[in-house]
Amino acid sequence: LEVKVIAEPIEVLGSSRPAVTWISGESMARTSWCAFIVAPEASDDALLIELGVGHQGDAVTCKTALGHTELAKVIATLKWF
Repeated sequence: LEVKVIAEPIEVLGSSRPAVTWISGESMARTSWCAFIVAPEASDDALLIELGVGHQGDAVTCKTALGHTELAKVIATLKWF
């Protein structure tokens, strides 16, 4: 199975961040993925976030995972302490 990874910017924590998106699997096991890094300024700390949701469409975009009702609630709560 060939997986096509696409880079696209996303808006998280009030700023644009680089992200990658791809689709894996087939049939009922097909998943749309979005991965991005969140890191505070002037710090060596970082968090890699990878989200995946079941997806039967052809669109390869982070909007699929980020727009998922429950995942969107989780993303909206991200913040650095």
